[in-house]
Amino acid sequence: MGIQEKRLRTFRKDNYQCFYCLKLLVHKAPDRQLRPTVEHIVPLSKGGTWEEDNLLTSCGDCNHRRGNKSFILFLIEVYRLTGLKD
Repeated sequence: MGIQEKRLRTFRKDNYQCFYCLKLLVHKAPDRQLRPTVEHIVPLSKGGTWEEDNLLTSCGDCNHRRGNKSFILFLIEVYRLTGLKD
């Protein structure tokens, strides 16, 4: 399976919703921030792969903010920024 097909499968699996901020995304949206991106749980720069269990859907803002931070540390950062307590 090619990378493009893995991207589409990931978007569909996640219902075109950002894993981090829960923003609903639109494939090929004119606004870049509404387009889904593929996020690697373990970044490629840290040995991650294109295996489907290492992929999730992210908005452009969250993908950019995370960079190659660890998955857990970024989740804590998002948790603190959103103020979600429950």
